[in-house]
Amino acid sequence: MMQFLLKPHPETGPSDDYLLARVRYRRSLLDLSGMSDSWPGLSPEEGLQDVFLWVFDRLNPTLFKQLRPYLELVAGHSLVLALRLYRAEKREALSHLLQRSLLHPVLQKQMLTTESTEQLVTSLETLLAPAYPELEGLLMVYKGQGPGGVEEQLEAGFLLRSLATVRATPVHKLLTWMVDLRNILSVAKYWRWQVEQEPPLLSGGTVAPVRLQRLWVRRDEAGLGRVVTRRSGLTEPPPVNSRSIEMALLRGMTGELHRSGRDPLGLGVLVDYLWCCQVAARNRALLLNLEDGQGHLLNETLVSV
Repeated sequence: MMQFLLKPHPETGPSDDYLLARVRYRRSLLDLSGMSDSWPGLSPEEGLQDVFLWVFDRLNPTLFKQLRPYLELVAGHSLVLALRLYRAEKREALSHLLQRSLLHPVLQKQMLTTESTEQLVTSLETLLAPAYPELEGLLMVYKGQGPGGVEEQLEAGFLLRSLATVRATPVHKLLTWMVDLRNILSVAKYWRWQVEQEPPLLSGGTVAPVRLQRLWVRRDEAGLGRVVTRRSGLTEPPPVNSRSIEMALLRGMTGELHRSGRDPLGLGVLVDYLWCCQVAARNRALLLNLEDGQGHLLNETLVSV
């Protein structure tokens, strides 16, 4: 079956030992806090894209197969961002994002040449649904729920497909964290937005959706705080708001992935490096965007190990 999400991968690559040694060195140079520029001359987003391209082009077939579910999730997020730029008619920014992405050339061409959003969504479903059945009905979602519904189905669909295909323990650990983060934040945000419908909760994390559903129905903020405390390894519950919950979970996730990457010859080195690059890019972007007088927010918004 043809796969049109990731760009074609080189059939050869360096040995595991060689690549992991280079990754360990690059990880040692990374400023996770974002206080200094880890990618001089590039925006945090561009620097992060270049990291994934650098790793992608150097993976041997075995490492590529193990890491592929993570790479597909990253490519899926790039596709969502590209759709936003497409709808905003920011063609120069769209082209720039696509050039640095992991997306297949066929997808890139569709993004740059298709004349309407509906036609583009139709093309995406045609190209992607055979390999990613979670994306079937994408056009119907667009007609019924608009672009927001399409983004939701893409993000959830790629995450569920990655969970269904993952085999490597370090990657599986990252993906379960992604599900828990998404589900728990959905509950907190639906409370804040006072949305009456149930939040969309995915299976595959360590916290059962039915448990979060019961917390949401009862608006049990203390219960949600206890869930976050246990999942993130905190000694006491964080304030029950989406920003504090996100920070607690991201810090717990970053710490656990860092510990799993201590084996110098294990796949966890790669997963830890890529995730830490995502954290560094996020922190750097936050620092660059902070307005004067918001320095007191730093400890609440920056992720650390």
